[in-house]
Amino acid sequence: MAKKIEEIDTQRMADGSENEEWLEDVSDLIKSLKTSGILDMIKAFSEKRNDIIAILSKQASEERNRRFITNVLLIYSLLSSLDPSILETVTRGISDAINHSYEQRDRGSLSLIKINSMIKDPDVAAGLRTVLSIIGSLGKGGDTHGGE
Repeated sequence: MAKKIEEIDTQRMADGSENEEWLEDVSDLIKSLKTSGILDMIKAFSEKRNDIIAILSKQASEERNRRFITNVLLIYSLLSSLDPSILETVTRGISDAINHSYEQRDRGSLSLIKINSMIKDPDVAAGLRTVLSIIGSLGKGGDTHGGE
């Protein structure tokens, strides 16, 4: 429980050093905001808040913007549910594969025998299973647009 205040420290109040220090800090903050232009922006937002709210409301009510916001939230949800170390490995692998894609042309044609031997590699098999699983989930997605 908080301690009951029984008397006012008149010395601290008369001294005013804490208030002066606080006022200096606030003054420094305002100067910094002014110098950076943030204070002007805050003032403009404050003065035009009704116009800004009207514009945001109008934009938020448009179907394409609602879809965009929903999609951004879904992507955020997807990325936040993934293990960062796995995602880092996948993105590094994709980057390396794209950066070295021209080298693959020098290896010649890809026969069914070569594909079969590649599938026997546990890493390739795991990646292939993942890709096939993703493709399978796309088919289950409740396609209401006939694949368009």
